[in-house]
Order: sequence, then C-alpha cells, then structure tokens
Amino acid sequence: GDQAMNLVEQIYDQLVAISVDKLGGNWQRLKKIYEPAQNDFRNIEQGFAIKHSAAAAESNATKVFILSQQFDILLADRAANRDSDLAIQERLNNLYSKADDIFKECVRTRLSLDFVTHVDSLQFKEPELLTNGAILLTASLDVRYYLDPY
Repeated sequence: GDQAMNLVEQIYDQLVAISVDKLGGNWQRLKKIYEPAQNDFRNIEQGFAIKHSAAAAESNATKVFILSQQFDILLADRAANRDSDLAIQERLNNLYSKADDIFKECVRTRLSLDFVTHVDSLQFKEPELLTNGAILLTASLDVRYYLDPY
C-alpha cells in the first residue's frame, strides 16, 4: 500500500519538476485543480497543474505487476484579449507547444525514475474557455511502471 503511493508521489513530483523546467519562471501552479474556473487570473498570466487520473493494471503482465497510470497536465492562459478569437488561437497554439515540450522530455527521460518503463499516449482534450476568462488546455499522458508486489 504505502509503497504504491510512494511511487505515484515520485511520478507526480517529477511531472511537476519537468513542467516547471519546460514552462519557465512566469508560470504559476494553479491552486484549484478540479475546478479550474475558480482560479483567480487577475494576478497570474499563465498557470499549470498536474492531476492524477485513471490507473489500470496491464493485462499481459504476469509475473511482474505493471500499472498504467494516466496523468493530466493542465495549462491555462489568461486570454487577455477576449474579443479576438485570433489572439486566443495564438495563445492556444503556444499551450499545445508547451505541452509537447513537457511530453517529449517525459518520454526522453522516462521521468528519471528506474521503475518507469514507458511514458506515452499523449492526448489532448478539447480546449475550454473558462468563465474566469482563461483558456484551458488539458493534455494527458500514460506512465507505465513496475509495482513491487511485496
């Protein structure tokens, strides 16, 4: 039990660290992860969060227990110019690009964790325009890792 939690925690921390590294200093962590529209974008321009998502055992792994865990990367930008859809599209293109940078680094390094076997399956949910005026892009990725059965 504790061991499994510890592994997820390490994965989570690495996802945060890589995101911070790839996004740069002016990005701030979102305080409201489950209700992104509740974040206050008056004081921040760009924000991010990492969210735990679904996990499932790999069916073909017999002797060694491999778990496939999905994580969401939330990238939000205060769409300063709400009256211009073009400005929003430009900012969205930038969010996709940032998500791609994060994903590629996660794949390349396998999160620098020896129990992680793969990082793959990048997917994007449909972008959202939030009621607080921000645009939100949610990217998800799969992290496959060994669970110590003992």
